[in-house]
Amino acid sequence: MKHDETWWRTMNTRPMADRQIDQLIGLAQGIVADGIVNQTEAEVLQNWLRANRRTNNLYVSRLLDLVEAVLRDGVLDDDESRDLHDALMSWTGGGETDRGGQTSASLPLDPMPRTVVIPGNIFVFTGTGVFGTRREMHEATIGAGGTVDGNVTKRTNFVVLGTYVTPAWAHQSFGRKIEKAMEYRDHQGTGLRIVHEEDWMGALGS
Repeated sequence: MKHDETWWRTMNTRPMADRQIDQLIGLAQGIVADGIVNQTEAEVLQNWLRANRRTNNLYVSRLLDLVEAVLRDGVLDDDESRDLHDALMSWTGGGETDRGGQTSASLPLDPMPRTVVIPGNIFVFTGTGVFGTRREMHEATIGAGGTVDGNVTKRTNFVVLGTYVTPAWAHQSFGRKIEKAMEYRDHQGTGLRIVHEEDWMGALGS
């Protein structure tokens, strides 16, 4: 009897979840239609995701985390707008990542273990992270004795990929920056390393 009740509840909640996902897809398609995500659109998306956070879908939860991160300081800057646009494009089928959420499995990271040393090194950040805004990440790096640059050069020591960089990075706005980092790392022997935000946070904590 208990098994039957569980099955019945599952069957009756699934249509609602499906409708919510359909609503999210429609909302996302409307937001990315003009090629940009503005402050108002991001806030509308944030409100919808908060209201539907109980939807049993991993992407809804992770997208909410991303929106909360880019709006943490109340301002959606250009980099954050592009990151959010790329994430929504992936969700609506404009990118090549699947809808199960983002993972680092296919990112061009250095092999483990990845040791990050902040003092005396030059860092470039790309993608949106969970630590905070890009400015906060820069300030934390400088406070720990590192240097921050906006572009990848032969002088760059570490390129840090934010947690929300998707496996479809090559099709996203910051893909060229990662490709340049890979070229310097793999073919020009500069000593550049590509690491994950978690690696950088670990070094920051130590």
